[in-house]
Amino acid sequence: MKFDEGGYPTSGYFYTLFGSFAIQLDDISRRWHSSAMSRRKGTPPKLTKKERKALAGTSGGGHDHEHIHCVACGVHLHQEQFSATPSTARWVTCQHGSRFAACDGCVPEAKRLLDEHDRTGRPVDAAPAFH
Repeated sequence: MKFDEGGYPTSGYFYTLFGSFAIQLDDISRRWHSSAMSRRKGTPPKLTKKERKALAGTSGGGHDHEHIHCVACGVHLHQEQFSATPSTARWVTCQHGSRFAACDGCVPEAKRLLDEHDRTGRPVDAAPAFH
């Protein structure tokens, strides 16, 4: 089969069956395809969820440091409790770096919960918050 410079058949079985009709079909499909592409070029690309959150200014993950609860017992903690002398609250960190608050008396239980979280990969089984 022979082809011209545009890639269209000029001889062979396909050309004998369809003749110049093959060229018309190809031109129509190219025209349709190019118009579909131009529509996509005019619209801006869709942002990912992470990009939309970054533009909105939400932090995604992390603590609201104005309202903290102990991961083991659920009691409300104030930011001053972490820096007081002696401190009555501590930050406990899991293996991948997330920080969780714990009362001074609940630190062993909080570490047990975080060890379970690290071992299983499930979310921390935190106590329900109360005031």
